[in-house]
Amino acid sequence: MVTGAFALPMSVIRNEFDSGILEIGVSTKEDSESKSIVTDQLSGGSVSSLLDVRDEMIMPAIRELGKLAIVIADSFNRQQSLGRDLNGEVGSNLFSDINDPQLVLSRTFGAVTNPVESKFEINIRNSSQLTTDIYDLDYDGTDLIVSDAKGNVIESFDPAQIAQMNAGTELTIGNTGLSMAIDTDNMTAGDRWQINALKNGASKIDIVIEDPKLIAAADNYFEIDSVTNTNNVSLSLYEINNVSNASYPSPNNVPPLPDPMLQIVVDATGTQYDIQDSAGNSVNGGFQDIAADKIINGPGFTMQFEGELAGNEVFNLTHADNDLIPNDNKKFGPGDNTNMLSMLNFQSKKTMDNGLNSFSEGYADLVTAVGVDTKSTEIARDSYQTLLSGSSARLAAVQGVNLDEEAANLIQYQQAYSASARIITVARETFQTLLSAAG
Repeated sequence: MVTGAFALPMSVIRNEFDSGILEIGVSTKEDSESKSIVTDQLSGGSVSSLLDVRDEMIMPAIRELGKLAIVIADSFNRQQSLGRDLNGEVGSNLFSDINDPQLVLSRTFGAVTNPVESKFEINIRNSSQLTTDIYDLDYDGTDLIVSDAKGNVIESFDPAQIAQMNAGTELTIGNTGLSMAIDTDNMTAGDRWQINALKNGASKIDIVIEDPKLIAAADNYFEIDSVTNTNNVSLSLYEINNVSNASYPSPNNVPPLPDPMLQIVVDATGTQYDIQDSAGNSVNGGFQDIAADKIINGPGFTMQFEGELAGNEVFNLTHADNDLIPNDNKKFGPGDNTNMLSMLNFQSKKTMDNGLNSFSEGYADLVTAVGVDTKSTEIARDSYQTLLSGSSARLAAVQGVNLDEEAANLIQYQQAYSASARIITVARETFQTLLSAAG
């Protein structure tokens, strides 16, 4: 604790959301439990500098590195799912799952003032949209509101949507690349949380495939054809995530499907979609809204539109390994490295920052940012050191001692003392002479 004659008592306290982050607090009394956080108001000095380095360089760099790790893991895992391994099976994850059940629960931090803990599942839905931002999550008693650091509202969930999330439905959070569901709902008005999806991104990445036979080098068995497509919109597989789904379009699932083919149907407004079997029966629970990132969920897989939907688009999704609809375009066979070539393209493909950067460019930006900040800080330090040296020299010129001047003064004072002593001696001798003459 630091105190001063005219200073408020200061102490180190833990951040109200993340106990691993320390803050500087002040109070009116030394033993007061109520403290005001002044970390952002400190200016100058070694403590302020250390906090600035932590908050402006180290923590953003950790989140940026976490983003890079997550995008790499997600991109390769999804591409693995879109291929077949040496056994002809759908590829399994190459890296640990970025949406592991424990991870999705660890991305939200509740304020210590919340009376009862609530738990949220924060899933990374579209890694290419991720940023290093930390989001505020507030419950006003009716709506659940997500805002950025400047207080701008990104998404507001009403009671009906909160009920959906309580039922396990993931709802997207704007264009953040994240989706949210509620695991444990103990929310009361005034509760606050922070969403930090990237904090453990780099530390939790791990390779889970050791057998090279499990690398999904071959192409998948799906072919997508457009039946009605006025604006020439592109529809592609985004991920295969559950081949055991009863409605997954595979010959192994017939019945209930009349054939291993599905149709993706867009409504007249271009804002909703449905997935139907060839008899027109929905296998997806009816028409659903198309999210802003245009990723749509199917039975055991996800797909993504690219382009501007005009409405009434229809696409066929056909499994190549079937007898009812012969298709040799995607038959499995040795030597097929189609999916492996797609993975190799990741070294230059723009998979980060909404399609602006590749892996290497994202890493280069991180290294450049840290290097520029470090060099700028070194230049500023040297500049202030020069100013300090100049100020010290000027202060010394005013307050310091000139030895030559003081030596001259000492000689002058010595001579004056000698002269005074001589005057006293002469006066004494004269007075003694006068006394002697007077008898």
